[in-house]
Amino acid sequence: MADPSWGLCTYRGADGSDALGALRHADGAVVAVPGPGHRGLIAAMAEWDELERRLAGWDRAGLPGVPAGALLGPLRCPPKLICAGVNYGSHMAEMGAGAPDPDWAAWFFLKPPTTTVIGPDAAIEIDPDPEEQVDWEGELGIVIGGRGRGITADDAAAHVAGFTVVNDISARGPHRRTGAPHDAFRYDWLASKAQDTFCPMGPAVTPRWLLPDPDDQRLRLWVNDVLKQDERAGDMLVGWRQLVAAASA
Repeated sequence: MADPSWGLCTYRGADGSDALGALRHADGAVVAVPGPGHRGLIAAMAEWDELERRLAGWDRAGLPGVPAGALLGPLRCPPKLICAGVNYGSHMAEMGAGAPDPDWAAWFFLKPPTTTVIGPDAAIEIDPDPEEQVDWEGELGIVIGGRGRGITADDAAAHVAGFTVVNDISARGPHRRTGAPHDAFRYDWLASKAQDTFCPMGPAVTPRWLLPDPDDQRLRLWVNDVLKQDERAGDMLVGWRQLVAAASA
């Protein structure tokens, strides 16, 4: 049964070191995870199956919060950060484009993980030049826990550790280049998508066993307290299982 009331997080303790924790969404408290210590969620991913067994049935209610625990991005410096573009019909409409053909295949781009990922309370660094045209996109983050290649959509869930929230920040201004010698060089995805701090993440990763199918979850995004985006995760043009399969290919 779905229970997205808590998620795994990475926090910085009073001693300045990173550690694995669990974020209770009801009160915002970060509590220590039982078992051997891990320096954050990325380190714990190496033993994901064991962690899943250890946390099965774990009761977090009433546990004291970690003193001075500052939330970081739950997955600091992930080895690979693959993003799917134009995957909501509403976003296509915003761009003045119609819905793609039903057989539309997933389309991917990359963000540099070590420089773009920031935590939920960190500031996005925005160039004050209005020509940058900085924009936002709330996204469902699919966290892979078991490696694979050529994964089928039917087997995708077995490779997923959990789900998180990602904000795909873009600078629309430098995306389109003028004076390109060929159409192949007309768009600069690196300048648009890969600037420092352009991938806020978190605050936590909800393990898959607590949220076996996120399709009914809603992604909402506010800018200056104004609701700008309200999407159902299941309304993606290419569903999360198919995204895992396409990325693994």
